[in-house]
Amino acid sequence: MTQIVDLRSPEPQVLSNVEQYGHAAIPNQPASTGVRASHTGIKREANDDGGDGAPKRIKGPHTAASRPDPFVATINAAIEEYRDKDESEKRDLQEKITVLEAQLQKANGRKVGSESSGELFDDSPARLREACQSNTSPISVVEVDLLPVNDALWTKIRDKHEELCDKHAELLHKNKLLAEKDERLHKKNNELRLKIADIRTKDEQLRIYEDRFGTTLDDLSDRQDRKQSHGESENRVAEEKLKDLEIANAQLFKDKNKICRGWKLDLKTYGVLSEKNRKAAEKTRAKRHAEHAAQIRFLNKQNSNDQQTRDKRIQDLESEVTETKRKLRAEHAVQIKSLNDQHFNDRVMDQATYQKALKQDQKELKECHRNLKNQESSMNMWKGRTNDMYIAYREVYDKNERLVKKLEAVMTAGSFDSQMSAKNRKTLEKLKSCRLDELSAFHED
Repeated sequence: MTQIVDLRSPEPQVLSNVEQYGHAAIPNQPASTGVRASHTGIKREANDDGGDGAPKRIKGPHTAASRPDPFVATINAAIEEYRDKDESEKRDLQEKITVLEAQLQKANGRKVGSESSGELFDDSPARLREACQSNTSPISVVEVDLLPVNDALWTKIRDKHEELCDKHAELLHKNKLLAEKDERLHKKNNELRLKIADIRTKDEQLRIYEDRFGTTLDDLSDRQDRKQSHGESENRVAEEKLKDLEIANAQLFKDKNKICRGWKLDLKTYGVLSEKNRKAAEKTRAKRHAEHAAQIRFLNKQNSNDQQTRDKRIQDLESEVTETKRKLRAEHAVQIKSLNDQHFNDRVMDQATYQKALKQDQKELKECHRNLKNQESSMNMWKGRTNDMYIAYREVYDKNERLVKKLEAVMTAGSFDSQMSAKNRKTLEKLKSCRLDELSAFHED
């Protein structure tokens, strides 16, 4: 929960000169330099927040001549009032959470939406408590997967759920804006507190100087009076600003309470919708179970009647099948006998035809063998004749070759006359031509 006044900073160091000068001075620095932002004349009581994070009480400066300060009393009274309201709001919210937990445990005893139908959202007590403490919604928008009955009711519930989620998001956004505004006001409040502490420190120093040197230094006293009057005027202005800030804080607190009340109303509406959803689901489930039971009874009765009809039909079919088998067996026996007789006759006729054809083929085969032998003998005779002719021609060819070589040798030697040489040439040419013709004719044969 956002604090209106956040004073949870570490405790400032308090030195011995607090009793003497009325402020917490910075270590190893003179008191006349004033006070820094982290050290003021305001200190808090130890363990005064009660452990609940509420702001602590503020005490004024402790000096020998200190007097009750109405400003400190006003701040303390405002802090007490804020703490009382905060604790009251916490108790109220805790009671609401306890009531919601009891209602949800009594209504559901579990999360809304069974495991078989899909989880709708998590409304467990721990989740609600966490959501209330962290200002977050326990509602998450998912698809509704329950019994698909009464679509209009489901649509209305889903639309209302989305509307509540949008409204809750808008409230969270407003709460965030208020928290940011509260933070800015808190910073201004701290700045004013620092200025007030500085003014009080200077006022205390002037009062101390007045106590020490008032009888001999009149000018110092006059200057001190002027500074004191100026400081009082600034103090009044700061107090007015602080009052304005307190009014703004009170308005922020009211807005915050309004947002919390709206969020609680949303939670209450969500609980009512959850209860309606559960009742509608139970009613639909009971109606569906009744319809299923009636349908099962009707189907069982119809199944019994159908069973008798099927038994009778099966008997008729069995009788029909038996009669058909008997007729088919008789027909098959007649057909088999006819086929056997026809096969026997065909086999006898085929055997006689085969024997006749076989004899004719054997006769033709013998004639072929005889013709083949005659052809082989003719070929052998022609082959022998051809060899004899080749041998005779070869002898004539060799003889002519020898004669040609002899005539060439004689012509080369030149031992004959020209008439003889011409005769030899003619003979040689004739022999050559005869040799070529004979060889060609032989090869052609």
